[in-house]
Amino acid sequence: MNGKREVKVLGISAIIWGIISFLSFFLLLWIALWFAGNLFGASATLQDSFKELVKSLPMLFPLLIILFIFCLLYIIGGIGLLYNKKWGRIFLIIASIVGLFSFPIGTVVGIIFLIFLFKKDVVKVLK
Repeated sequence: MNGKREVKVLGISAIIWGIISFLSFFLLLWIALWFAGNLFGASATLQDSFKELVKSLPMLFPLLIILFIFCLLYIIGGIGLLYNKKWGRIFLIIASIVGLFSFPIGTVVGIIFLIFLFKKDVVKVLK
């Protein structure tokens, strides 16, 4: 594969991974609501579950912000690669390094992205 083609595939893959991560963010939020409902009894309504979740939001808020920024880094970096911008590579390097800590899937994806982001052909295209 030539460098330009690798950069385009990497950009599209990063956008797709960012969207999947973003959707999983909302799935985790939904699971948290479900657990909150089960935790406070079967008679708890969704509204009660949501109230309990909001009470715990000060603890969850920093984590939610980090997850949201993580998703945006992949999406913005992927868009940057589609336009052959050097900053897109920098965004994806940062996102991939952070993704290494989300074991096991994020680690594998982060390693794959880092391998491709440091290939000579990709670096050459994005200079």
